Amino acid sequence: MEKVLDISLSLCASARPVTFASAAEIVSLSLWDCGLTSLPETIGTLVNLTELDLSYNQLDALPVMLATQLPRLNMMHISHNQLSSLPPWFSRFQFSDVLNLSHNNLLFLPDWLQTLQPAGQCPPGSRPGSEPRGANRLEIPVRQAG
Repeated sequence: MEKVLDISLSLCASARPVTFASAAEIVSLSLWDCGLTSLPETIGTLVNLTELDLSYNQLDALPVMLATQLPRLNMMHISHNQLSSLPPWFSRFQFSDVLNLSHNNLLFLPDWLQTLQPAGQCPPGSRPGSEPRGANRLEIPVRQAG
């Protein structure tokens, strides 16, 4: 049985270390608005994780552990953090659903992001909101240099 684990907002205010029972069964993890400046190493035990929500935290970097220990990730929400760049290894992921990088401090977007379709743009012949899972949606408002 697949499990979703939501430790967001008030639940993550606990000072206790985060451990995951039944880690192999967890496919979706939400840690939004937890005030995280780094990720707990125990996230690496969630080997079947496909969706990770790290929105509204204070992350300024992403650990390589995401690529080496969580290869099944295909949906990430990392909006509203303090990322200024994406590490080179981040291109290893095949985001088949959503990659949300909005509201960060990104000034440069790597070329590999061009393979993802921006959110709100539909393939010819489709209509907004009708994209199937696996539509490769990218959510990144680009900051204008000025």
